[in-house]
Amino acid sequence: ITPGINLMSHMTTGGRVRFRTDSEYVGIRSVMPSITPVTMNGTLICKSGFDLYLNENGKSIFYNNFRPPVDMTDGYESIIKFDCKKMRDITICFPMYNEVSKLYIGLGKGAELARGGEYRHKKPIVFYGSSITQGCSASRTGNTYEAIISRRLDSDYINLGFSGGAKGEENMAKYIASLSMSVFVYDYD
Repeated sequence: ITPGINLMSHMTTGGRVRFRTDSEYVGIRSVMPSITPVTMNGTLICKSGFDLYLNENGKSIFYNNFRPPVDMTDGYESIIKFDCKKMRDITICFPMYNEVSKLYIGLGKGAELARGGEYRHKKPIVFYGSSITQGCSASRTGNTYEAIISRRLDSDYINLGFSGGAKGEENMAKYIASLSMSVFVYDYD
């Protein structure tokens, strides 16, 4: 692989975690070994933030985001509160331009925790491309085109977006061909 793909492969764009809980809040503590500079394209929320979606009646609806502080050095803590205690299906979308080495999720004392809902389409959609695919100009993590399409279809997905690094190399083509997928979308450089 190229040096660009090697650098970008550590970033968590497209990563998600799904679960059910009746907690009145969800808190996170993220550990990020290196922070992408604010001067790079995109917002701080897109580079380092986490989006929280509620999955209700077959639709995934944006609720709020965990906002990183401008002066963070190795991760941050944030909390999102709900107006009442009830069972919710939650999806948390990971940052696009930082490596997340650990994510701790905090729930209220005594809160129930259960496995998140299954996707309607089990085999993921695989996206391969450069900065647009990685999410360079999205305002926040859930606003990449892959995330929007996958939410509407209730499909799992794999984001292989590498800013400036998607060159259609033979090794990458072989890797992609080895993946089990429902659809393949490519937009390489």
